[in-house]
Amino acid sequence: MNPVELASSLHENERRILRALAEKGEASTEELSRATGLTRDAVEKASDWAATKGVLT
Repeated sequence: MNPVELASSLHENERRILRALAEKGEASTEELSRATGLTRDAVEKASDWAATKGVLT
């Protein structure tokens, strides 16, 4: 999948997490929750989805 297709396949929450990680580097679920305004549960789900798509490890 090319980068444009990959970016368009990401959910808004996944994009928010990736932006926060780009700014912070490594971050805990709690830190990502504060940085993105998402609940911890939403951060965990979006992180799992992004990992499944291969954009997070």
